[in-house]
Amino acid sequence: MTMADVCVEMQVSRKTVYRMIAAGLLPEPRRVGNFRQFYFHRKEFEARCKKALR
Repeated sequence: MTMADVCVEMQVSRKTVYRMIAAGLLPEPRRVGNFRQFYFHRKEFEARCKKALR
């Protein structure tokens, strides 16, 4: 999942996603190779999202 996919799914802005990552509510995004975009592993993201939104 890209950062844009995460923003759409959670219905929040990119800035809010970065705040949630800093607070430890979401896993840290990873880069694939030398690409600019950040990616999340879908299973890891969904597991953390369920845990954080309880």
